[in-house]
Amino acid sequence: MAPKALEGSTLDNLKNLRTAAGMNQFELASRSGVSRWKLSMVENHQLALRPEEEIAVMEALRSTFRRNAEVFSNLLSEPLVAAG
Repeated sequence: MAPKALEGSTLDNLKNLRTAAGMNQFELASRSGVSRWKLSMVENHQLALRPEEEIAVMEALRSTFRRNAEVFSNLLSEPLVAAG
């Protein structure tokens, strides 16, 4: 059973969010300042993050999604086949 703080929260889906961002636990730990061990425990519903940790994790994910969206947008604005 998930800790009460996690039930129904966005972080209840942390692994899906992290993998959709193309990150592994080590990368998310580095970008958020939350230990990889703690992220693993959250993903396995064994532990809840403190509010400031949750904010740091969500901001790390948001910034990664923004960066990825910008890269994809730039790629999609280029022709698929080079002229010539």
